[in-house]
Amino acid sequence: MAAPTGGGGKFTIIKKKFDPTKTTLREVVEMYINESKKDFKKDAYRSKFTSQNSPYKEFLDKPVMEFLESSLDDEVNPLLKFYDTNKSTGSRRNYYSLAKGIEENVQSQIDRSTSKELAHFKVDGIPKLTNSVILDPKPGQRALRYAFNHLKAGEFQLALLKHAKKNPKDIPVVRATFAALHLGFRTNEIQNMPATALFPPLEGSVAPGIFISGDFTKMDAAIDIPASSHVHGILTSARESNKKRFGDLKNVPNLMFLTDEGKALPKGAISDLLKKIKVPKIIQDKQTGEYLDYFTSAYDMRRYNSTIAYKARFPLQVMAQMKGRAITSMVGAGSEGVYPSPMTALYDEVDLEPHEKLSTIIHNQLNKKLNVANENTLASNQDLIENYTKSTANNNLLQVTTKAEGQAYNVTPQLTDKDFKAPALPEGETIDGDFKDITNETKPITSVSKEHFTDEELKALKEIGIDEDIDDVKPKAKGPKKLKSIDPFAIAAGGAGVSEILDDTGELVGEEITQSTIAQTLAKTAPKLAQTALGKALPVAGAGIIFPTSPTNVDEIEGFARKDIDTRFGGIDQMDTSQEKQIFRDDPRLQGATEMYDPSELPRRDADDSLSDEAYRKRFLEQSRTKASSQLRGFAQPR
Repeated sequence: MAAPTGGGGKFTIIKKKFDPTKTTLREVVEMYINESKKDFKKDAYRSKFTSQNSPYKEFLDKPVMEFLESSLDDEVNPLLKFYDTNKSTGSRRNYYSLAKGIEENVQSQIDRSTSKELAHFKVDGIPKLTNSVILDPKPGQRALRYAFNHLKAGEFQLALLKHAKKNPKDIPVVRATFAALHLGFRTNEIQNMPATALFPPLEGSVAPGIFISGDFTKMDAAIDIPASSHVHGILTSARESNKKRFGDLKNVPNLMFLTDEGKALPKGAISDLLKKIKVPKIIQDKQTGEYLDYFTSAYDMRRYNSTIAYKARFPLQVMAQMKGRAITSMVGAGSEGVYPSPMTALYDEVDLEPHEKLSTIIHNQLNKKLNVANENTLASNQDLIENYTKSTANNNLLQVTTKAEGQAYNVTPQLTDKDFKAPALPEGETIDGDFKDITNETKPITSVSKEHFTDEELKALKEIGIDEDIDDVKPKAKGPKKLKSIDPFAIAAGGAGVSEILDDTGELVGEEITQSTIAQTLAKTAPKLAQTALGKALPVAGAGIIFPTSPTNVDEIEGFARKDIDTRFGGIDQMDTSQEKQIFRDDPRLQGATEMYDPSELPRRDADDSLSDEAYRKRFLEQSRTKASSQLRGFAQPR
């Protein structure tokens, strides 16, 4: 077989069988050399692995499978590290080819193996270093130095959402990619993040926390940071999705991101996804000026997160701490940096501020791409991915809130008074005046039937929409009942007052209805009618249906009252009150509210007056008891 060339071509395939999990990289290199053609440059090939500057040197005496699995950790990946530090396009292409030759041979051994221990590699495939980078084009004389367009985050997120909509099976990987973008964690810290990593806030904390033990991190140092509202929404949505899909989470791994089969995301899943997400000019080759339209590896999410933070003028130390880097040394502080040990999920506003700020910057770019108004923002407490994928042209499920309201940590938004906006009534459809709020007051138990109105009155009521409300409503009981909550002075005094339940009201016939009762009922159902001339002419008009009026001159009211009494009774002197005496609101000669005046504007009598309210109350109660005992029916007689 032909020897490897710079960047590709045919590779020597080792015929001798070996176990990739036990055979070292050095042994595989020697087998490769021995089975290559005679003209193969054996010494040069060997030195590429064994020289002091070789990126692969530290893996020589480790199983070759471990060498390939280093691709799963971007900060360990020797090929990726070499790409980041080496400026020679030729050298980068050469080491890409060396790794490719080893991968081809390991894959060949897996394909030929009958070992049960290696069977899963046939299904899942082997990890590959070359999947983590892009092969440099031949014309390039110097290394590609990738630069990231920090203003493309909105376009990138929208492309992720569109991909999820078209490829529902990839939604778990899309969730993980969103988390990687906002957090900037290493790839293995995202894909291996426990579902329990999201901690509820302790008392006094302004935010929940994210805690990942050293068992899941490269540097064996725990990650302990506050979760921004956006990150909280991403992680909580992932957990809720797991509950919906698998129910009892005891039967699936303790992972934040799970496939539809309830398994961990495949190795290299984020890198594979990113190569499918096209965003024009998101990466630039600073040497040639050329652009790439997709990220080269999952590790680019860490770089992109840092680029956005850097352009927002975040201090480098803050950026490091946000990603969970342990900052143990401080200039001039000696070893003091090792002593602070704050409690998990107990954060103040200073702790949260950079996380919320960075997430908001990333989130706002998506707002623009989805045409969300400037004063609004996509709510953080929603399953953004699910709502987008299930939205249709006629039904947009994305939840939007105002920026002024801020972001929330509750996953399922509850209706609050802020969510309800009372409709504004058009001008001219309101009634001016002072009104008493009776929302929580006990309302009197009343009944009104059509028999209490003339045909003309019923016709007038029907014209304004009052028909069924008064349709033969009669009490069920036939025996005597107590009349509750009816103030007898509403009959003639013009006040629609409702008293508390009185023990001494006497026994009244169950079907008996006073004028006050009808007044109160009608005042609730037919205020418009009561304001008309016809309404005021009804038998209940004088029973207390009083509407707001402007302040009135009492002397003028008394003048109208005297004229009314003189007209109706043939002279003032016919009654027990002379013309010189003051007229009071409870004067029995007054007919209640009229077109000309309102008796309620008149003064009240003194309590010791024989015609006072209290004196009349006693006479009324006595009459009621007498009436009840005689089983009389009908209206109470006005005094």
